[in-house]
Amino acid sequence: MLGVCDGAPYDRIVVTCSLNHVPEALLEQTRPGGTILTPWSRPWCNYGLLHLTVHDDGSAQGRFHP
Repeated sequence: MLGVCDGAPYDRIVVTCSLNHVPEALLEQTRPGGTILTPWSRPWCNYGLLHLTVHDDGSAQGRFHP
């Protein structure tokens, strides 16, 4: 997943496909303080939604919403 560079950085990114890792491109294209919302799953389990907030250093932290 490469995201969409045109218009970045974004305040929020909503992913409509289930992910099992967060691509670096999504972190790079979300402004600090912005959010990423994505369905999250693994081959053996569906976790629900992952809601992340991107930090100034490019890392992200968040929680799962079943």
